[in-house]
Amino acid sequence: MSFIQRVKDRLETPRAFNRFRNLVQSYNFVDRLGVARPKRYMTVSKEELENFDWDKSKHHIPNVFVVRPSLFLNSSHEYFLRDDGDDGLMGLRTKQHLVPSEVFQQQHDIVSDIMDRTQERVVLFIEEMPLNGFRINPLVPYKVHSFYGNVDMIQVRSGQNHVWFDTDGNIIGSTTEDDMSSVIPEQAEIDALCTAAHKISLEAKIPYVRTDFVLSSRGPIFKSFACVPADVRASNNAFAAFYDTQDSTLETAWASAENRIIQDNTDEDSEEPVEPVEQPTDDNA
Repeated sequence: MSFIQRVKDRLETPRAFNRFRNLVQSYNFVDRLGVARPKRYMTVSKEELENFDWDKSKHHIPNVFVVRPSLFLNSSHEYFLRDDGDDGLMGLRTKQHLVPSEVFQQQHDIVSDIMDRTQERVVLFIEEMPLNGFRINPLVPYKVHSFYGNVDMIQVRSGQNHVWFDTDGNIIGSTTEDDMSSVIPEQAEIDALCTAAHKISLEAKIPYVRTDFVLSSRGPIFKSFACVPADVRASNNAFAAFYDTQDSTLETAWASAENRIIQDNTDEDSEEPVEPVEQPTDDNA
């Protein structure tokens, strides 16, 4: 079986990996491992979003913050915001001011839609926007691909282009012929990413997992899990071309990871039981 086929098989049974999409469980998971994740300021239910009072809540929220649903399906659901007072909330991606009531109505609709589609309880997280340096911009996520404790490669996007590099910072693939070396972190930062991803991958006890981080002023910050690489199903594009060239290598890594899991779990079932959904608490409660 090929790596690409294994990924496609996973996509046929997405509910088996719901524990990785649920940020309540994901945050509790990485907390136990001592891996940093965004500080959570407020947790808002769908019902509370119907009449969310921004004027009462804003005093508990920093000037720059993120809102996103607790079931992570799409990065477009994640809003990076700055409170500009009477001018409203500045969307740091769109560079446009938004009326607070409209922002939370949009998030209410997103949460409702996810709940309808998944039949799962979903809440809204209002949380830290990790920063690095003096510019207030959303940080670029680094996607770390791991096979049961072994970090194989890291992927990062710059503009419309993507680059994959190994744990020594050597580029192994790119969607452009342009020089992408400027987006490769320093070796110490790569090592920190690998250390965090290693802990998560080993504890997850599945052959392959992708963990997304941002590199902040306090080190790597966990953002989310993914159980498939981005766009691996796409045809006739640079993503598909990259995974085609790496298919045999990645399949070998997957098979090796499966064997290590079996060896490490000879006296117990190799699948981690699904944890019950836990009630989120705010970090400043």
